[in-house]
Amino acid sequence: MYKEAKNSETDKRRKMLQEDINKLVRKKILSIDSNGVFHLSLDVPITRKIKNDILLRTIYKIRAKCQGEAYQLILENIIKKMIADYTYKLEGTVENDNTEMLLYENKNNKRYYDVLSSIMNIDYANKKTEIDYRTRRGEVIKRKVSVGTIIFACERDKMYIIASEEYNGADNMTVIDMESIESATESEDINYIYQSDEVQKIIDEMFIVSVDNAENIEVEFKDCFNIKERLEKMAANRKFAKLDISEDKIVYRDTVRGLSDVARYLRGFGRSCKVNKPEKLKQMMIESNDKVIEMYEEYLNKNT
Repeated sequence: MYKEAKNSETDKRRKMLQEDINKLVRKKILSIDSNGVFHLSLDVPITRKIKNDILLRTIYKIRAKCQGEAYQLILENIIKKMIADYTYKLEGTVENDNTEMLLYENKNNKRYYDVLSSIMNIDYANKKTEIDYRTRRGEVIKRKVSVGTIIFACERDKMYIIASEEYNGADNMTVIDMESIESATESEDINYIYQSDEVQKIIDEMFIVSVDNAENIEVEFKDCFNIKERLEKMAANRKFAKLDISEDKIVYRDTVRGLSDVARYLRGFGRSCKVNKPEKLKQMMIESNDKVIEMYEEYLNKNT
């Protein structure tokens, strides 16, 4: 009975798809050749434009998910063309078009794209990169790094370089905010870690963006509201995540890098979640709750 219902549903979807295709053929948007292959008509009008900055962000979102070499090469070629087009407009050789470029008049974004362009135009995948970047204290420092990968963090709306940094004779994995980079040049030294298994493992373990030591976490949630759906969606996108679902609770287990990012995420669940381990994450949650209570006590003392 189940198979019959499933086949019936599949047949309905196929019919709906075929009807949609037939509509496109009648409107001459699609054509079919003698081999039954569909082709998009060349004279289809462009009904929507996408701004270059939005397209660039979208590409980096795809890039963060698709780590295969073929994907990376295609996306890099698209990015290079976009940057070339962007630079072309900035130089004033063509009339500025705000429908194609939203941010080209912003000097900060120009510097950002200039840095991105300089990185994309060097062989960072095979050679180590010498970069100058600004620390949170405002100090500009020079480092030679082996780029592991470049990712876009959707939660922060930023791009980062995951790299191995040469410092005091040792190599350490680090995260570099792309907005902090002042300049980047290619060196003669070989980069051995670009999209290596080691780097991929770090990417898989990062909760958002962090190269801290990996930690095993266990968090218990009440099965209420839409918590189950939220956790299932998150677990589906994480390699090491496991969910144990019972009648009244959900236990989430994972291996993560970046406990502070996990703590920030868990605070949104309020009393509906409890950290079982590690102790460090448990302490983070306690301390943040104590700070909130302290803040409200100060407010009440001032207003009563």
